[in-house]
Amino acid sequence: MDVPRYLSSREIIILLSVETLQSANIDEYVTRELNNRLTGLHNGEGIVLPGTIRMLYRSSPQLDTMNFGGEMRTFVRYVSDVVDSPPGSSFVCKIISILQTGILASVHPPDTISPLLRVYIPMTIHSERDQDRISTLRVNDLIRVLTINRRGSIGDKTITVLASFIDLVERGERVEPKSDPKAQITKESLPSPEDEAVYDEKGDGEKVEVTMRPIPEVQDEQQE
Repeated sequence: MDVPRYLSSREIIILLSVETLQSANIDEYVTRELNNRLTGLHNGEGIVLPGTIRMLYRSSPQLDTMNFGGEMRTFVRYVSDVVDSPPGSSFVCKIISILQTGILASVHPPDTISPLLRVYIPMTIHSERDQDRISTLRVNDLIRVLTINRRGSIGDKTITVLASFIDLVERGERVEPKSDPKAQITKESLPSPEDEAVYDEKGDGEKVEVTMRPIPEVQDEQQE
């Protein structure tokens, strides 16, 4: 399953100690620091994929006037591949749980610890015809979805996505679907205030059937 990847170009400040300046190859040190600090985390434009970071250039070391430890700083411009799901984009994800009010899915490559995208597809935003199609889906199916909104910030390991169902891509190994009747619906679980107006018609802040459930921490299950 391909992940929705984009090219990201960002600038970051890296501090250099006196020992590093005297004994280490600065470019090698900066590249190592970039990978240690950014791989698998949200850099402001998406989740940085392993092995994709490349340094474009760095400034000459300058004295860090805000640091009294004698460290120098360098401004580094790098590019990397990131995973993201901007509103209006579509991507393929794997169903991991069936809820009473919708579906939980994820994009979770085998080389990552956490799912890169955790996706919620609520039933109530679909037509009756599409709800009938969604009711035939099962755990492990691969489906294509359309992003309505998403939430993620610098340092996050996972982006939360609110999406609508487009189509079934591939049937997965058949397992018994599990429901989560204890999951509660709150307005705080929505990616943004704009979505609350769409899915909370009452506007009273109370739990209602048309708002989005908080997405539980559901891990991909290994089926025998």
